[in-house]
Amino acid sequence: MKSFKQHISETTALMDLINKYDNPYEFLSAVMKAIADGRIILKTRGAANAREVVAVWNKVKTKKIKVSEAIDYLTEASKGFIKGWVHKSGTITDTTIYGKYHIMQVATNLRKFGLNKNKMLKIISDAYPDSNEGWPEDLLDDLQTGRVDNDPYIEEYLQEKGWCMFVIDKTHGSISGWDERSTKPAAKALDDKYLPYETRKDLKLFEVKLANGKDKYITSKFDWYLWLDGKKVADNRTDIGSTMAQFREEMDWAKETGYLKQTSITGSGGKGGSTEYAKGERAMIHHTDKNNKKWKSMIPPVQYKPAKDTRALKKYVDAFKKDIIANGGKVKKVEMGK
Repeated sequence: MKSFKQHISETTALMDLINKYDNPYEFLSAVMKAIADGRIILKTRGAANAREVVAVWNKVKTKKIKVSEAIDYLTEASKGFIKGWVHKSGTITDTTIYGKYHIMQVATNLRKFGLNKNKMLKIISDAYPDSNEGWPEDLLDDLQTGRVDNDPYIEEYLQEKGWCMFVIDKTHGSISGWDERSTKPAAKALDDKYLPYETRKDLKLFEVKLANGKDKYITSKFDWYLWLDGKKVADNRTDIGSTMAQFREEMDWAKETGYLKQTSITGSGGKGGSTEYAKGERAMIHHTDKNNKKWKSMIPPVQYKPAKDTRALKKYVDAFKKDIIANGGKVKKVEMGK
């Protein structure tokens, strides 16, 4: 049973959100954030919790919320975008708010990451020895308010300590860690909590990015669990066979779709970057080569933008299928993207 103090604090947090918002769906989004931050302890799925939230809202607001709509909204949000940090020990901190950057999550909750203000300032001072006096505190303030959205030196420090950054949405996931030894148990903790391949039917790619090691591009639930279990997974980016290599040479992807841009950001916290997200469609082709070896090939390849529409994707797939057959292979299955 909740203590009286806990009940009052959570009720107050909920009322603060109700007083702040007039749009019911902005309110529900804020509830999701409060749940992620731990200010409101409610499960994101379940009719009883939705009724509790809706009952308080409807009591004081003219724009009413239907319980069924609230359940659908909260359930969809829990399956959609989420990002945060996961430690190799299994500790997770997350948010569904796009604008709450990874580094901002750290800077506003230092204790969660085994830090305090003095430790953080020392990390910044060591990373930027030529900075002016007082600048580390300015940077920390910028990180806490979101004026600076990343700092590679702080992120590297945390990764060495076993922390990994992650992002999961409906079609794509990624986890970034120091090395495979520390990243794999962190990924297992993610899978235990979010079950990305079980709850997201359209998940097409899960990237494992390593500061010290070879990145992995996982394109199926089967390969995801193989990797988590410590078994070898085919690298769909580089070891996709001579047929795919030849096709890449013949198909000028840079001209056809263009590269996914690696954007760099420079602020008082230094330089950092991210990979562009582009809407579009991809396909996964299951095929064998002339020696009957099995392959899975993503079209277009992951470092390029997806096809702009189904018609363009079908053109690429048909061309690749012809190359497979011409080289003595067989096409087993084609999964067209959505």
